Amino acid sequence: DMILSSGLSPAQLTHTAKICLGIGYRTDNSDVALASTLILVALGEPAYGELLGHHLINGFGTTQRNDLAVQWYASATDAFAAGQPAVFVPGQTDRPALIQAAVTQLGT
Repeated sequence: DMILSSGLSPAQLTHTAKICLGIGYRTDNSDVALASTLILVALGEPAYGELLGHHLINGFGTTQRNDLAVQWYASATDAFAAGQPAVFVPGQTDRPALIQAAVTQLGT
C-alpha cells in the first residue's frame, strides 16, 4: 500500500530503495535494509533476494529461517539465469553457481 500511495514512479521508487538500502547497511539498520530489499524485489529486481537469503540464513534483523533463505537465494539465482545481473560483483561469472551450490547444500 505504501508503494502505491507514494506517488512515485517505479523507477523513482527503485532509485530511492537503493539509496535507503545503502543507508540501512551503512548505519547498521537492518529494518531499513530489509524493507528496501523487499521493495526492490517487489519492483521487479529479484536478484536482491540474495540479500534476503543472507539475512534469513544468519538471523540478521530477522528470525533465522533456513527454509525461507533457500527460497530467496533460489529466486535470486533464477533471476541471474534469466539475465538479471548480480547485485554484488556482477562481473564474477561463477557467483551464481556458488550461490546455487550453497542453496543446494542448505536444502539438504
